[in-house]
Amino acid sequence: MAQQLSQLSQLSKATTGTQIQLSLYANNLKNVAGIGRGVSDPFAVILLQDSSGCYREYGRTSVIKNTLNPSWQEVFTLPFTFGASTLITVAVYDCISGEDFLDLRKHKGMGTASFDVARMIRMGGVTGKRLRRGGAVFATAEIQREGGDAEVAFEVSCLNLKNVAGFLGTSDPFFSIQREVVSSVNSPPKWVTVYSSSPLQNTLNPNFEAVRMSGSMLHNNDPSRRVRFKVEDYVPKGPNKEMGETEPIPFHTMREGMEGTLRNRKAYAISFTSKNGDPRSSKSLHSLHPPLSSAYARCIEAVGRGMDPFCASEEGGGTMAFGFGAKRGVPATVDQCFPIGEEGGVKGGWRGVRLAVDELIRGGVIMSGGKGAFSEAAGTALMTAESMEGKAYVVMAVITEGEPEDVKGEVEAMRAMTEGSNMSIVIVGVGEGEFKELEKEVEGTGIKLTKMGRGGKGGEWDGGEIMELVPGQVEEWAKVMGMVGEGGERVLGKGEEAREIWIDDMDKEEGGRGEI
Repeated sequence: MAQQLSQLSQLSKATTGTQIQLSLYANNLKNVAGIGRGVSDPFAVILLQDSSGCYREYGRTSVIKNTLNPSWQEVFTLPFTFGASTLITVAVYDCISGEDFLDLRKHKGMGTASFDVARMIRMGGVTGKRLRRGGAVFATAEIQREGGDAEVAFEVSCLNLKNVAGFLGTSDPFFSIQREVVSSVNSPPKWVTVYSSSPLQNTLNPNFEAVRMSGSMLHNNDPSRRVRFKVEDYVPKGPNKEMGETEPIPFHTMREGMEGTLRNRKAYAISFTSKNGDPRSSKSLHSLHPPLSSAYARCIEAVGRGMDPFCASEEGGGTMAFGFGAKRGVPATVDQCFPIGEEGGVKGGWRGVRLAVDELIRGGVIMSGGKGAFSEAAGTALMTAESMEGKAYVVMAVITEGEPEDVKGEVEAMRAMTEGSNMSIVIVGVGEGEFKELEKEVEGTGIKLTKMGRGGKGGEWDGGEIMELVPGQVEEWAKVMGMVGEGGERVLGKGEEAREIWIDDMDKEEGGRGEI
Protein backbone atom coordinates (compact mmCIF):
# COMPACT_ATOMS: atom_id res chain seq x y z
CA MET A 1 0.00 0.00 0.00
CA ALA A 2 2.87 2.38 0.80
CA GLN A 3 4.23 1.96 -2.75
CA GLN A 4 0.79 2.64 -4.24
CA LEU A 5 0.44 5.81 -2.18
CA SER A 6 3.91 6.88 -3.30
CA GLN A 7 2.88 6.49 -6.94
CA LEU A 8 -0.19 8.64 -6.40
CA SER A 9 1.83 11.34 -4.61
CA GLN A 10 3.96 11.84 -7.72
CA LEU A 11 1.03 13.67 -9.32
CA SER A 12 1.51 16.59 -6.94
CA LYS A 13 5.13 17.03 -8.03
CA ALA A 14 4.19 17.72 -11.64
CA THR A 15 2.66 21.13 -10.92
CA THR A 16 4.38 24.44 -10.25
CA GLY A 17 3.31 27.89 -9.06
CA THR A 18 1.56 28.87 -5.85
CA GLN A 19 0.94 25.93 -3.57
CA ILE A 20 -1.51 25.32 -0.76
CA GLN A 21 -1.41 22.79 2.06
CA LEU A 22 -4.56 20.71 2.56
CA SER A 23 -5.37 18.53 5.59
CA LEU A 24 -8.44 16.39 6.25
CA TYR A 25 -10.33 14.84 9.12
CA ALA A 26 -13.88 13.58 9.69
CA ASN A 27 -16.32 13.15 12.57
CA ASN A 28 -19.22 10.81 13.28
CA LEU A 29 -19.06 8.92 10.00
CA LYS A 30 -21.67 6.24 9.38
CA ASN A 31 -20.39 2.74 10.06
CA VAL A 32 -20.76 0.83 6.78
CA ALA A 33 -18.68 -2.21 7.77
CA GLY A 34 -21.77 -4.34 8.19
CA ILE A 35 -23.27 -6.32 11.04
CA GLY A 36 -20.67 -8.29 12.95
CA ARG A 37 -17.79 -6.78 10.97
CA GLY A 38 -16.64 -4.22 13.51
CA VAL A 39 -16.01 -0.57 12.66
CA SER A 40 -15.18 0.94 9.26
CA ASP A 41 -11.58 1.61 8.19
CA PRO A 42 -11.88 5.01 6.45
CA PHE A 43 -9.59 6.65 3.94
CA ALA A 44 -10.14 9.77 1.82
CA VAL A 45 -9.58 10.45 -1.87
CA ILE A 46 -8.97 13.99 -3.19
CA LEU A 47 -10.40 14.76 -6.61
CA LEU A 48 -9.16 17.98 -8.26
CA GLN A 49 -11.12 19.73 -11.04
CA ASP A 50 -8.98 20.30 -14.14
CA SER A 51 -9.30 22.98 -16.85
CA SER A 52 -11.88 20.93 -18.74
CA GLY A 53 -14.14 20.69 -15.70
CA CYS A 54 -13.42 17.03 -15.10
CA TYR A 55 -12.42 15.72 -11.68
CA ARG A 56 -9.27 13.62 -11.50
CA GLU A 57 -7.75 11.89 -8.55
CA TYR A 58 -4.96 13.97 -7.02
CA GLY A 59 -4.10 11.88 -4.00
CA ARG A 60 -5.45 9.80 -1.16
CA THR A 61 -4.82 9.36 2.51
CA SER A 62 -3.69 6.30 4.37
CA VAL A 63 -6.26 3.99 5.96
CA ILE A 64 -7.11 4.49 9.63
CA LYS A 65 -8.55 1.32 11.10
CA ASN A 66 -11.59 0.97 13.32
CA THR A 67 -12.72 4.55 13.70
CA LEU A 68 -15.57 6.80 12.65
CA ASN A 69 -13.59 9.91 13.61
CA PRO A 70 -10.43 9.72 11.48
CA SER A 71 -7.78 12.43 11.50
CA TRP A 72 -5.59 11.66 8.50
CA GLN A 73 -1.92 12.54 8.88
CA GLU A 74 -1.18 13.43 5.26
CA VAL A 75 -0.61 17.09 4.37
CA PHE A 76 -1.27 17.48 0.63
CA THR A 77 0.35 20.19 -1.48
CA LEU A 78 -2.02 21.40 -4.20
CA PRO A 79 -1.53 23.94 -7.04
CA PHE A 80 -3.45 27.17 -6.62
CA THR A 81 -3.94 30.30 -8.74
CA PHE A 82 -5.23 33.48 -7.15
CA GLY A 83 -8.40 34.75 -8.82
CA ALA A 84 -9.21 31.37 -10.34
CA SER A 85 -11.72 28.86 -9.05
CA THR A 86 -10.11 25.76 -7.60
CA LEU A 87 -12.62 23.09 -6.66
CA ILE A 88 -11.89 19.81 -4.96
CA THR A 89 -14.08 16.88 -3.96
CA VAL A 90 -13.24 14.66 -1.01
CA ALA A 91 -14.62 11.14 -1.19
CA VAL A 92 -14.47 8.96 1.92
CA TYR A 93 -14.35 5.16 1.64
CA ASP A 94 -14.34 2.19 3.99
CA CYS A 95 -11.29 0.12 3.03
CA ILE A 96 -12.16 -3.54 2.44
CA SER A 97 -9.30 -5.70 3.65
CA GLY A 98 -7.66 -7.89 1.00
CA GLU A 99 -8.97 -5.87 -1.95
CA ASP A 100 -6.91 -3.78 -4.38
CA PHE A 101 -6.37 -0.46 -2.64
CA LEU A 102 -6.22 1.49 -5.93
CA ASP A 103 -9.52 0.11 -7.25
CA LEU A 104 -12.16 2.27 -5.55
CA ARG A 105 -14.92 -0.01 -6.84
CA LYS A 106 -13.72 -2.62 -4.34
CA HIS A 107 -14.39 -0.37 -1.34
CA LYS A 108 -17.55 1.01 0.28
CA GLY A 109 -18.40 4.67 -0.12
CA MET A 110 -19.06 6.64 3.06
CA GLY A 111 -19.86 10.02 1.47
CA THR A 112 -18.49 12.88 -0.61
CA ALA A 113 -18.14 16.64 -0.12
CA SER A 114 -16.96 19.49 -2.36
CA PHE A 115 -14.86 22.48 -1.33
CA ASP A 116 -13.95 25.80 -2.96
CA VAL A 117 -10.26 26.26 -2.10
CA ALA A 118 -10.25 30.05 -2.64
CA ARG A 119 -13.15 30.46 -0.23
CA MET A 120 -11.46 28.21 2.33
CA ILE A 121 -8.32 30.36 2.27
CA ARG A 122 -10.32 33.60 2.59
CA MET A 123 -12.28 32.26 5.56
CA GLY A 124 -9.30 30.65 7.27
CA GLY A 125 -9.49 27.88 9.84
CA VAL A 126 -11.54 24.76 9.16
CA THR A 127 -14.33 24.23 6.64
CA GLY A 128 -16.77 21.39 7.28
CA LYS A 129 -19.32 19.70 5.03
CA ARG A 130 -22.02 17.25 6.07
CA LEU A 131 -22.19 13.91 4.30
CA ARG A 132 -25.53 12.49 3.13
CA ARG A 133 -24.77 9.09 4.64
CA GLY A 134 -23.98 10.66 8.01
CA GLY A 135 -21.20 12.54 9.69
CA ALA A 136 -19.06 15.33 8.28
CA VAL A 137 -15.69 15.81 6.63
CA PHE A 138 -13.49 18.79 7.46
CA ALA A 139 -10.73 20.39 5.40
CA THR A 140 -8.10 23.02 6.18
CA ALA A 141 -6.29 24.96 3.47
CA GLU A 142 -3.49 27.50 3.79
CA ILE A 143 -0.89 29.00 1.50
CA GLN A 144 2.39 27.11 1.72
CA ARG A 145 5.04 29.37 3.22
CA GLU A 146 8.45 29.69 1.66
CA GLY A 147 11.36 28.56 3.76
CA GLY A 148 14.35 26.30 3.99
CA ASP A 149 12.08 23.40 4.94
CA ALA A 150 14.68 22.00 7.34
CA GLU A 151 14.20 18.45 8.51
CA VAL A 152 13.16 17.87 12.11
CA ALA A 153 14.04 14.73 14.07
CA PHE A 154 12.05 13.41 17.03
CA GLU A 155 12.78 10.67 19.54
CA VAL A 156 9.66 10.13 21.64
CA SER A 157 9.21 8.13 24.82
CA CYS A 158 6.64 8.14 27.62
CA LEU A 159 6.91 7.19 31.29
CA ASN A 160 4.28 5.71 33.59
CA LEU A 161 1.29 6.26 31.33
CA LYS A 162 -2.13 5.54 32.79
CA ASN A 163 -3.44 2.11 31.76
CA VAL A 164 -6.79 2.62 30.01
CA ALA A 165 -7.09 -0.92 28.62
CA GLY A 166 -9.08 -2.25 31.53
CA PHE A 167 -8.40 -4.56 34.47
CA LEU A 168 -7.14 -7.55 32.49
CA GLY A 169 -4.99 -5.88 29.86
CA THR A 170 -2.27 -3.29 29.22
CA SER A 171 -2.58 -0.41 26.79
CA ASP A 172 -0.99 -0.42 23.31
CA PRO A 173 0.04 3.25 23.03
CA PHE A 174 0.79 5.25 19.91
CA PHE A 175 1.37 8.97 19.55
CA SER A 176 0.39 11.59 17.02
CA ILE A 177 1.80 15.04 16.28
CA GLN A 178 -0.78 17.76 15.66
CA ARG A 179 -0.41 21.34 14.52
CA GLU A 180 -2.81 24.17 15.23
CA VAL A 181 -4.99 25.40 12.39
CA VAL A 182 -4.39 29.03 11.49
CA SER A 183 -7.72 30.85 11.73
CA SER A 184 -8.71 34.36 10.69
CA VAL A 185 -11.63 34.44 13.13
CA ASN A 186 -11.85 34.25 16.90
CA SER A 187 -12.71 30.62 17.52
CA PRO A 188 -11.48 27.77 19.73
CA PRO A 189 -8.20 26.25 18.47
CA LYS A 190 -8.51 23.34 16.06
CA TRP A 191 -5.86 20.74 15.35
CA VAL A 192 -4.88 18.57 12.41
CA THR A 193 -2.72 15.47 12.64
CA VAL A 194 0.53 15.55 10.66
CA TYR A 195 2.01 12.29 11.95
CA SER A 196 0.88 9.11 13.72
CA SER A 197 3.20 6.39 14.98
CA SER A 198 2.62 2.66 15.00
CA PRO A 199 1.29 1.29 18.31
CA LEU A 200 3.58 -0.54 20.74
CA GLN A 201 1.97 -3.49 22.45
CA ASN A 202 1.44 -3.97 26.19
CA THR A 203 3.53 -1.14 27.64
CA LEU A 204 3.04 1.99 29.72
CA ASN A 205 6.63 3.12 29.11
CA PRO A 206 6.91 3.16 25.30
CA ASN A 207 10.06 4.15 23.41
CA PHE A 208 8.91 4.90 19.89
CA GLU A 209 10.97 4.71 16.72
CA ALA A 210 12.68 7.95 15.67
CA VAL A 211 10.66 10.27 13.43
CA ARG A 212 12.00 12.56 10.73
CA MET A 213 9.77 15.05 8.96
CA SER A 214 10.08 18.34 7.13
CA GLY A 215 9.38 21.69 8.71
CA SER A 216 6.86 22.28 5.93
CA MET A 217 4.76 19.32 6.99
CA LEU A 218 5.19 19.98 10.71
CA HIS A 219 4.39 23.71 10.90
CA ASN A 220 4.33 25.01 7.30
CA ASN A 221 7.74 26.65 7.78
CA ASP A 222 6.35 28.79 10.62
CA PRO A 223 8.26 28.05 13.87
CA SER A 224 5.73 30.15 15.83
CA ARG A 225 2.97 27.65 14.94
CA ARG A 226 1.74 25.78 18.00
CA VAL A 227 2.08 22.01 18.02
CA ARG A 228 1.17 19.28 20.48
CA PHE A 229 1.67 15.57 21.04
CA LYS A 230 -1.23 13.22 21.75
CA VAL A 231 -1.03 9.66 23.08
CA GLU A 232 -3.80 7.09 22.58
CA ASP A 233 -4.37 3.42 23.29
CA TYR A 234 -4.85 1.47 20.06
CA VAL A 235 -8.02 -0.62 20.19
CA PRO A 236 -8.19 -3.21 17.35
CA LYS A 237 -11.96 -2.93 16.99
CA GLY A 238 -12.05 0.75 17.86
CA PRO A 239 -12.49 3.41 18.96
CA ASN A 240 -9.05 4.26 20.36
CA LYS A 241 -8.83 5.56 23.94
CA GLU A 242 -7.11 8.81 24.88
CA MET A 243 -4.17 8.53 27.28
CA GLY A 244 -3.03 12.15 27.42
CA GLU A 245 -1.66 15.07 25.47
CA THR A 246 0.91 17.82 25.90
CA GLU A 247 0.12 21.46 26.40
CA PRO A 248 0.20 23.23 23.01
CA ILE A 249 3.24 25.50 22.66
CA PRO A 250 4.96 27.28 19.74
CA PHE A 251 7.43 25.01 18.00
CA HIS A 252 10.37 27.41 18.43
CA THR A 253 9.99 27.24 22.22
CA MET A 254 10.03 23.44 22.09
CA ARG A 255 13.48 23.45 20.55
CA GLU A 256 16.19 23.38 23.14
CA GLY A 257 17.64 26.57 21.67
CA MET A 258 21.01 24.91 21.73
CA GLU A 259 21.37 23.31 18.30
CA GLY A 260 24.32 23.42 15.93
CA THR A 261 27.62 24.17 17.65
CA LEU A 262 25.96 24.58 21.05
CA ARG A 263 26.77 21.41 22.98
CA ASN A 264 24.61 20.28 25.85
CA ARG A 265 26.16 18.89 29.04
CA LYS A 266 24.46 17.49 32.08
CA ALA A 267 26.23 17.21 35.41
CA TYR A 268 25.64 15.61 38.80
CA ALA A 269 26.84 16.64 42.26
CA ILE A 270 26.11 13.88 44.81
CA SER A 271 26.32 13.99 48.59
CA PHE A 272 28.46 11.47 50.49
CA THR A 273 28.02 12.78 54.07
CA SER A 274 27.36 10.38 56.94
CA LYS A 275 23.83 11.78 57.27
CA ASN A 276 22.95 9.47 54.38
CA GLY A 277 23.41 6.50 56.72
CA ASP A 278 25.58 3.39 56.69
CA PRO A 279 25.43 1.88 53.17
CA ARG A 280 25.35 -1.60 54.72
CA SER A 281 21.91 -0.81 56.16
CA SER A 282 18.75 -1.11 54.08
CA LYS A 283 17.59 2.19 55.65
CA SER A 284 20.56 4.13 54.25
CA LEU A 285 19.92 6.52 51.36
CA HIS A 286 23.06 4.98 49.80
CA SER A 287 22.06 1.40 50.69
CA LEU A 288 23.87 -1.34 48.78
CA HIS A 289 21.07 -3.87 49.26
CA PRO A 290 19.54 -4.61 46.88
CA PRO A 291 22.08 -3.30 44.34
CA LEU A 292 21.36 -0.11 42.39
CA SER A 293 18.04 0.50 44.13
CA SER A 294 18.91 2.98 46.90
CA ALA A 295 17.19 6.36 47.19
CA TYR A 296 20.20 7.98 45.47
CA ALA A 297 20.22 5.34 42.70
CA ARG A 298 16.53 5.92 42.01
CA CYS A 299 17.00 9.68 42.08
CA ILE A 300 19.97 9.52 39.68
CA GLU A 301 17.79 7.57 37.27
CA ALA A 302 14.79 9.87 37.63
CA VAL A 303 16.91 13.00 37.16
CA GLY A 304 18.71 11.43 34.20
CA ARG A 305 15.47 10.56 32.47
CA GLY A 306 14.25 14.08 33.11
CA MET A 307 17.38 15.70 31.65
CA ASP A 308 18.09 13.30 28.77
CA PRO A 309 15.49 14.78 26.35
CA PHE A 310 17.16 18.16 26.84
CA CYS A 311 20.80 17.14 27.11
CA ALA A 312 20.79 14.07 24.91
CA SER A 313 24.12 14.71 23.25
CA GLU A 314 27.44 14.07 25.06
CA GLU A 315 29.72 14.52 22.08
CA GLY A 316 33.38 14.22 22.91
CA GLY A 317 32.90 13.20 26.53
CA GLY A 318 30.69 11.66 29.17
CA THR A 319 28.38 12.94 31.87
CA MET A 320 30.10 15.18 34.42
CA ALA A 321 29.71 13.74 37.93
CA PHE A 322 31.17 15.00 41.20
CA GLY A 323 30.89 13.95 44.83
CA PHE A 324 31.02 16.12 47.94
CA GLY A 325 31.09 15.56 51.70
CA ALA A 326 33.45 12.53 51.80
CA LYS A 327 36.83 12.20 53.52
CA ARG A 328 39.70 11.63 51.13
CA GLY A 329 43.48 11.70 51.01
CA VAL A 330 46.18 11.09 53.63
CA PRO A 331 45.52 12.34 56.19
CA ALA A 332 41.80 12.12 55.40
CA THR A 333 40.11 15.49 55.10
CA VAL A 334 36.65 16.48 53.94
CA ASP A 335 36.58 16.95 50.17
CA GLN A 336 33.69 19.03 48.80
CA CYS A 337 34.47 18.31 45.15
CA PHE A 338 35.94 15.11 43.74
CA PRO A 339 35.32 13.35 40.42
CA ILE A 340 33.12 10.28 40.22
CA GLY A 341 34.17 7.73 37.63
CA GLU A 342 36.57 8.31 34.78
CA GLU A 343 38.43 11.50 33.94
CA GLY A 344 36.51 13.54 31.40
CA GLY A 345 33.12 12.25 32.46
CA VAL A 346 31.17 9.07 33.06
CA LYS A 347 30.22 7.02 30.02
CA GLY A 348 26.72 5.63 29.70
CA GLY A 349 24.69 8.62 30.90
CA TRP A 350 22.69 8.26 34.13
CA ARG A 351 23.19 4.49 34.09
CA GLY A 352 26.96 4.99 34.12
CA VAL A 353 26.71 7.55 36.94
CA ARG A 354 24.55 5.23 39.01
CA LEU A 355 27.03 2.39 38.54
CA ALA A 356 30.03 4.63 39.32
CA VAL A 357 28.42 5.80 42.58
CA ASP A 358 27.71 2.19 43.53
CA GLU A 359 31.32 1.21 42.85
CA LEU A 360 32.60 4.16 44.89
CA ILE A 361 30.52 3.14 47.91
CA ARG A 362 31.48 -0.52 47.61
CA GLY A 363 35.11 0.63 47.53
CA GLY A 364 34.72 1.97 51.06
CA VAL A 365 34.41 5.73 50.59
CA ILE A 366 34.57 7.47 54.00
CA MET A 367 31.54 9.65 54.63
CA SER A 368 32.16 12.78 56.69
CA GLY A 369 30.16 13.72 59.76
CA GLY A 370 29.47 17.31 58.77
CA LYS A 371 27.19 18.93 56.20
CA GLY A 372 28.08 19.04 52.54
CA ALA A 373 28.83 22.05 50.34
CA PHE A 374 28.10 21.81 46.64
CA SER A 375 28.99 25.18 45.11
CA GLU A 376 32.57 24.01 44.44
CA ALA A 377 31.29 21.11 42.32
CA ALA A 378 29.02 23.49 40.40
CA GLY A 379 31.94 25.82 39.73
CA THR A 380 34.10 22.95 38.47
CA ALA A 381 31.35 21.84 36.08
CA LEU A 382 30.99 25.39 34.77
CA MET A 383 34.75 25.77 34.17
CA THR A 384 34.80 22.41 32.39
CA ALA A 385 32.01 23.54 30.06
CA GLU A 386 33.71 26.86 29.37
CA SER A 387 36.89 25.05 28.37
CA MET A 388 35.08 23.06 25.67
CA GLU A 389 35.26 24.00 22.04
CA GLY A 390 32.14 25.74 20.75
CA LYS A 391 29.24 26.82 22.93
CA ALA A 392 28.21 24.63 25.86
CA TYR A 393 25.30 24.85 28.28
CA VAL A 394 25.36 22.89 31.54
CA VAL A 395 22.41 21.62 33.55
CA MET A 396 23.61 20.46 36.98
CA ALA A 397 21.55 18.35 39.38
CA VAL A 398 22.71 18.57 43.00
CA ILE A 399 21.36 15.50 44.85
CA THR A 400 21.59 15.87 48.62
CA GLU A 401 20.02 14.62 51.85
CA GLY A 402 20.05 18.04 53.52
CA GLU A 403 21.04 21.68 53.55
CA PRO A 404 24.68 22.84 53.45
CA GLU A 405 26.39 24.30 56.52
CA ASP A 406 26.43 27.84 55.11
CA VAL A 407 23.14 28.03 53.24
CA LYS A 408 23.30 31.74 52.45
CA GLY A 409 26.94 31.58 51.31
CA GLU A 410 26.36 28.52 49.10
CA VAL A 411 23.30 30.04 47.43
CA GLU A 412 25.09 33.35 46.83
CA ALA A 413 28.03 31.53 45.23
CA MET A 414 25.74 29.52 42.94
CA ARG A 415 23.63 32.56 42.09
CA ALA A 416 26.78 34.40 40.98
CA MET A 417 27.72 31.41 38.80
CA THR A 418 24.36 31.01 37.08
CA GLU A 419 23.21 34.61 36.64
CA GLY A 420 23.56 35.37 32.94
CA SER A 421 25.80 32.33 32.45
CA ASN A 422 25.55 29.11 30.51
CA MET A 423 24.51 27.06 33.54
CA SER A 424 21.34 26.02 35.37
CA ILE A 425 21.36 24.37 38.83
CA VAL A 426 18.58 22.20 40.20
CA ILE A 427 18.85 20.95 43.81
CA VAL A 428 17.05 17.66 44.43
CA GLY A 429 16.40 16.62 48.02
CA VAL A 430 16.23 12.95 49.02
CA GLY A 431 15.17 11.35 52.29
CA GLU A 432 13.53 13.03 55.26
CA GLY A 433 15.74 16.11 55.53
CA GLU A 434 14.29 19.63 55.81
CA PHE A 435 15.08 22.33 53.25
CA LYS A 436 13.16 25.29 54.67
CA GLU A 437 16.10 27.70 54.88
CA LEU A 438 17.43 26.64 51.48
CA GLU A 439 13.99 27.06 49.95
CA LYS A 440 13.81 30.59 51.31
CA GLU A 441 17.29 31.55 50.07
CA VAL A 442 16.91 30.22 46.49
CA GLU A 443 13.63 32.05 45.93
CA GLY A 444 14.06 34.55 43.12
CA THR A 445 17.60 33.39 42.27
CA GLY A 446 16.82 31.12 39.31
CA ILE A 447 18.10 28.09 41.24
CA LYS A 448 15.49 25.34 41.32
CA LEU A 449 14.75 23.29 44.44
CA THR A 450 12.63 20.15 44.23
CA LYS A 451 12.10 17.07 46.39
CA MET A 452 12.03 13.37 45.67
CA GLY A 453 9.19 11.50 47.38
CA ARG A 454 9.57 11.49 51.17
CA GLY A 455 10.24 8.03 52.55
CA GLY A 456 8.77 5.30 50.35
CA LYS A 457 10.30 4.53 47.01
CA GLY A 458 10.03 7.96 45.45
CA GLY A 459 8.41 6.35 42.42
CA GLU A 460 5.75 9.06 42.14
CA TRP A 461 8.42 11.60 41.20
CA ASP A 462 9.88 10.83 37.78
CA GLY A 463 12.36 13.71 37.49
CA GLY A 464 10.77 15.42 34.50
CA GLU A 465 10.11 18.61 36.50
CA ILE A 466 13.84 19.14 36.79
CA MET A 467 13.72 20.90 33.43
CA GLU A 468 10.81 23.23 34.22
CA LEU A 469 12.84 26.44 34.60
CA VAL A 470 15.73 25.60 32.31
CA PRO A 471 14.34 26.60 28.87
CA GLY A 472 13.86 30.24 29.94
CA GLN A 473 17.43 30.45 31.22
CA VAL A 474 18.76 28.86 28.03
CA GLU A 475 16.83 31.31 25.87
CA GLU A 476 18.19 34.32 27.76
CA TRP A 477 21.74 33.06 27.45
CA ALA A 478 21.24 32.17 23.78
CA LYS A 479 20.07 35.74 23.10
CA VAL A 480 23.24 37.09 24.70
CA MET A 481 25.28 34.74 22.51
CA GLY A 482 23.40 35.90 19.40
CA MET A 483 21.90 32.47 18.80
CA VAL A 484 18.24 33.40 19.37
CA GLY A 485 16.57 36.65 18.31
CA GLU A 486 14.54 38.86 20.65
CA GLY A 487 11.34 37.35 19.24
CA GLY A 488 12.50 33.85 20.10
CA GLU A 489 13.39 32.95 16.51
CA ARG A 490 16.37 30.64 16.09
CA VAL A 491 19.54 32.20 14.65
CA LEU A 492 21.54 29.46 12.99
CA GLY A 493 25.09 29.74 11.83
CA LYS A 494 26.35 28.33 8.54
CA GLY A 495 26.00 24.58 8.42
CA GLU A 496 23.88 24.36 11.58
CA GLU A 497 20.67 22.39 11.81
CA ALA A 498 18.15 21.49 14.49
CA ARG A 499 19.02 18.35 16.45
CA GLU A 500 17.11 18.01 19.68
CA ILE A 501 13.57 18.75 20.81
CA TRP A 502 11.91 18.47 24.20
CA ILE A 503 8.28 18.69 25.29
CA ASP A 504 6.44 19.56 28.47
CA ASP A 505 4.49 17.21 30.75
CA MET A 506 1.67 15.03 29.58
CA ASP A 507 -1.73 16.05 30.94
CA LYS A 508 -1.26 15.21 34.62
CA GLU A 509 -4.92 14.26 35.03
CA GLU A 510 -4.34 11.50 32.52
CA GLY A 511 -1.15 10.33 34.22
CA GLY A 512 2.30 9.78 32.83
CA ARG A 513 4.84 11.99 31.14
CA GLY A 514 6.11 12.37 27.62
CA GLU A 515 9.70 12.96 26.57
CA ILE A 516 11.45 13.79 23.35
